[in-house]
Amino acid sequence: MFNEVVKIGKKKIGKSNKIYIIGDIGLTNNGSIKDTFKLIDVLTKFKVDAVKFQMIGPDVLLGDKKINYTYPTLKNGNKTENMYKMFSGLNYSFSEWKKILNYCKKKKLILFVLLIF
Repeated sequence: MFNEVVKIGKKKIGKSNKIYIIGDIGLTNNGSIKDTFKLIDVLTKFKVDAVKFQMIGPDVLLGDKKINYTYPTLKNGNKTENMYKMFSGLNYSFSEWKKILNYCKKKKLILFVLLIF
């Protein structure tokens, strides 16, 4: 049984403490800061404790920059695009990450970022 107590921000996890909920935004924001804020707002309504994003470095992740990928979309059926361009378009600038961090602080959420570099 898990007997340790871990503290993230001001919240304790483990033993008889409340469950810690992380809303995984991942790459569903399509690289749009506006969509990102909307997703954070939705997760806030679900009373999450934190939000998690992915930061992908396509130069390191993809050896072959010419690979295309086909995937289903909800609105337009299947879509094919270059994976390097797709991942490059999902990255935020440093100033955008600062805005996201400040927005999370305003909403009293912890921000986690999974780095894939």
